[in-house]
Amino acid sequence: MPSLAAASQSRGRYWYFSESMYSSLPGLIGQDVQSFTLDSCGNLTLNARKGWKAQFGRVLTPEERSTLKDKVAALKALGASGQVDFATVQYVNVMNPTAVAVPYHDGDCLALAYTP
Repeated sequence: MPSLAAASQSRGRYWYFSESMYSSLPGLIGQDVQSFTLDSCGNLTLNARKGWKAQFGRVLTPEERSTLKDKVAALKALGASGQVDFATVQYVNVMNPTAVAVPYHDGDCLALAYTP
């Protein structure tokens, strides 16, 4: 487990990245971003204005942060695919960008393969 200093330093880098991500994501995925959440374990979640969430997973280490590019690309591909009605989605799990999972409110789940 990282020290408080390391976690604080990582959160500082996260906040810098999130400002860039916040302003560029609507154009990339066609959805407005309401906010980002970073939990106590370092898991990053995007909270969309329409009510759904995108779970990116941990972003505390440089290795974990380096995976965000593929995860955002998978989210972009999902939005462009037209296979998802974001009004009916609870959350999108892009922790594994090659196998995006999209559970719906009615209990169904769509799994999409993405090749970066």
